[in-house]
Amino acid sequence: MAGGKVAFVGFSAKSNQAVKDLPADVEIWTVNHAWKFGWRIGRLFEMHPKEHIESPRFYTPELQAKHVEFLRENHAFPVYMLQRNDDYPASVEYPIGRTLALGRRRFSSTFCYMAALAILERVSHVEIYGFDMDDSYESEYRYQRPDALYWIGRMEGAGITVTVNENSPLIPDANLS
Repeated sequence: MAGGKVAFVGFSAKSNQAVKDLPADVEIWTVNHAWKFGWRIGRLFEMHPKEHIESPRFYTPELQAKHVEFLRENHAFPVYMLQRNDDYPASVEYPIGRTLALGRRRFSSTFCYMAALAILERVSHVEIYGFDMDDSYESEYRYQRPDALYWIGRMEGAGITVTVNENSPLIPDANLS
């Protein structure tokens, strides 16, 4: 994918709605059960272990069942996982060894894995939607946000142009030049 454009799309409705208007030359990389939004998907990242994916305590029982059913179907796009799983035919093994060779092991969220892969694949542009990681309240974002910011810096250091949606609080005033 050297030189391509990618959009990272997360769940925050504050900034993920613009994904519907992205041009076809922007490949959409998204996470977990984002398939439920009906977006065009280029790659899906499901980095949780199978036990987590198939446990109803992490999602509502209905969403968990639909997500497992979705993963058990074949898809035209890859589903990146830490390990390929024969129960999930679209799954491909994430290149963790090559990613770890980039340096620091700062992978507290799927966003970090996506960013590292963008560096490995030498994409030219990354647009970020729906990964707000607002740390103003107690949540997993308190420890995920610093790693996301680290990987944004790593992408920029690798020559990737990174744009954060203007409605996202991930990096306040990120697009003011």
